[in-house]
Amino acid sequence: MNKLSTDFQEKLNEYEQVFLASHNYSPYTRRAYLIDITQLLGFLASKGLTTLQDVSLRNLDAWLAKLDRKSLAGTTRRRKASSVKSFFDFLERSGYVSKNIAKRLIMPEKETKRRRRLSKEEYQRLEAVVANKPKKAAIIQIFLQTGIRLSELVNLDLGDILRFPKTITSKPEDAGILSIRSGKRRKDRIVPLNEKACSALKIWLQERPKDIKTEAIITSKFRNSKNNGRITQGGIQKIVKKCFMEAKIHGASVHTLRHTCASWYLKNGAKLTSIRDLLGHTNIATTSIYLSEDEEQMIQDVQRFGL
Repeated sequence: MNKLSTDFQEKLNEYEQVFLASHNYSPYTRRAYLIDITQLLGFLASKGLTTLQDVSLRNLDAWLAKLDRKSLAGTTRRRKASSVKSFFDFLERSGYVSKNIAKRLIMPEKETKRRRRLSKEEYQRLEAVVANKPKKAAIIQIFLQTGIRLSELVNLDLGDILRFPKTITSKPEDAGILSIRSGKRRKDRIVPLNEKACSALKIWLQERPKDIKTEAIITSKFRNSKNNGRITQGGIQKIVKKCFMEAKIHGASVHTLRHTCASWYLKNGAKLTSIRDLLGHTNIATTSIYLSEDEEQMIQDVQRFGL
């Protein structure tokens, strides 16, 4: 990357240490925005620019066009454009630029892709693969039954189990309760654990190492890691990927389990508002995407209710 001018570097440092730190962004969003703006400033430096007052809307459009030529996904380019808007908002508020040129920046469109979800046969194969592997079963079942995010599972501590049933059944009063702390947008929420999730978690907690320092529910095999034995996101991704391979499931990821959870509950009659709260969506419109993805139901409806 081209060396940044003093002006660029000073504003970047303040953006990181003051603006991002004072806003309610998740650690992931902060890192992503900082990387995006560092890349933008490197691009501007390559064009001979040294002060932010000299940056034009055309310069910003040129950077987004370069990202498009690199075939970055629309969702990625849209996030980078959001980063630019937040950076120039910071510059205008701080009096470093007289006009926020990023307000006129046209946001790249998101691609509309069908979300990958597991078929009934696929998730049954996946369950069979992990049946006698306590940690893997706990990871898979928590994802499948609750739809929580990867980062949320990694951050779960033993103290986040607010309720665990003495007798594990499918009765509502025997559901477990998890506390998800600082989910997306740092929003806390409560997530119930059904019979399958409770059974898998109970077996894992009996097997979980007792002499490990971390309070994490899911631990790493590397006890002396910098996380004191807490598993990383990459560690869980490797486990899930291996489980998919053993179950002969292709084109799936950790996020596929979240989509599978939401689609399955919706298909079987769960209220959209319940799924919204379970997944931690801020807006019901985000959850309603799953309404248009049930192809099987759509085919049945068209066949049954045709004119």
